[in-house]
Amino acid sequence: MKRRLFIGSLFYLFAIASAHAGLDKARAAYQRSDFAAAYREALPLAQKGNAAAQEILGLLYYRGKGAPRDYARAVQWWGKAARQGNARAEYNLGAMYDSGLGVPQNTPAALKWYRKAAAQGDSDAEYNLGVAYDNGQGVPVDHARAVQWYRKAAQQGDVDAKYNLGIAYEHGEGVHRDIATALKWYREAASQGDVKAAYNLGVIYEHGMGITQDYATALKWYRQAAQQGYADAELNLGFMYDNGHGVIQNATEALKWYRKAAAQGNVTAELNLGISYDNGSGVIQNKAEAMKWYRKAAAQGAPAAAYNLGLMYEHGDGVAKNYSKAVKWYREAAKQGYADAELNLGFMYHEGNGVPGNRATAMQWFRKAAKHGSAEAACNLGIIYHDGVDVPKDYGKALKWYRKAASQGYAEAEYNLGVMHYKGEYFDKDATRAAVWIRKAAAQGYPRAEFSMGYMYEHGEGVDQSNAKAIKWFQRAADDGFPRANAELARLQAP
Repeated sequence: MKRRLFIGSLFYLFAIASAHAGLDKARAAYQRSDFAAAYREALPLAQKGNAAAQEILGLLYYRGKGAPRDYARAVQWWGKAARQGNARAEYNLGAMYDSGLGVPQNTPAALKWYRKAAAQGDSDAEYNLGVAYDNGQGVPVDHARAVQWYRKAAQQGDVDAKYNLGIAYEHGEGVHRDIATALKWYREAASQGDVKAAYNLGVIYEHGMGITQDYATALKWYRQAAQQGYADAELNLGFMYDNGHGVIQNATEALKWYRKAAAQGNVTAELNLGISYDNGSGVIQNKAEAMKWYRKAAAQGAPAAAYNLGLMYEHGDGVAKNYSKAVKWYREAAKQGYADAELNLGFMYHEGNGVPGNRATAMQWFRKAAKHGSAEAACNLGIIYHDGVDVPKDYGKALKWYRKAASQGYAEAEYNLGVMHYKGEYFDKDATRAAVWIRKAAAQGYPRAEFSMGYMYEHGEGVDQSNAKAIKWFQRAADDGFPRANAELARLQAP
């Protein structure tokens, strides 16, 4: 959160009664933008010590209206007015010390004047004191005191203070976490046009954060923020249309909102536009346009975009196949720990595509990918150790990596664990335990596991013998394209 450093307008003064005709003339001239007249009327009064006129002169010098812009002179006049207790001058003087305009930057001095203005109920000063305590600027961090100041400003209608109270209650900073109260403050701020409050309401309702998930209400708030040009809300509206959350799924409408967000440089929207053009979702498929958006997103550091560019170059998808460029883009993504890119770099080194073949380097990339959550990389490491591919055969290490992949539900690793139990590799031979793992893989549609379940049921290995169940699993394997399954079906079903 940043402190508010704008200088208050003269309109603050119009609500204060004046017994001086010259001051009224100065105010009226300012209001009609006749700044030269405002200066002429205010100057003699200010020189005689009239605090309100001094505040006006400070504003004219600050804005460079009716007088040359001169921050130092603005500070001088506001200092005179502030020392007479003019609340707006006190706030303005605080803002000048805060920003270092016309005086050396001095946070303690800024806070001193904010406190004086806040003591007279100046809502901008109250808000800035709240931010100071929130961020520990010139004072120790104290979220509870920040909330106190925000509340004072919010009670006077300050929209930013209301938004910050929403943040405090949403996250439990300085108060007990209370989503209902956070929603109250966000709604008040949003009703005054605060775009971030409307967006946050959308997020809370979309994800059901402490309340019942409500896509329709989320959509309403995202739309309000998006209509004010808030890029994150435009992006999220795109998501809602893409996934049919709160609306009928509409890829074309999703694309419209992604485009609006991307026009503001939203990196996720750029990535999603690339995906839309890549897949022909909501738009005619256009690989060149997909690459354009991927490049934009990758230039902003989106690893998924760099990875997708690597895929396109590796497979010649819409562009001439170029392994070297594929490696380049995979590296860009891998720099950010993107597991799929690390995995593919492992394959590139393993096969010598775009780089000199190097199995040791391939292993390094597989390990990185597995560390960052790639189940496929963990399974590959298991296979390498199981089969002794360029490393000594080691069933213990194979088991470790298969288990890691299987814990993420990776079907091939589940199947391979089953095979190790079945063959008695590292374990005692155990067909029943083998069947448990192989069934897990088969339930995910892994054809080799489906075929193996058919075999095990036919022969009663690890399961009760059942030709009917064997036929069921052989049929599934055949439907999923496993070559030998049709022959087994024909044999079992022969008269």
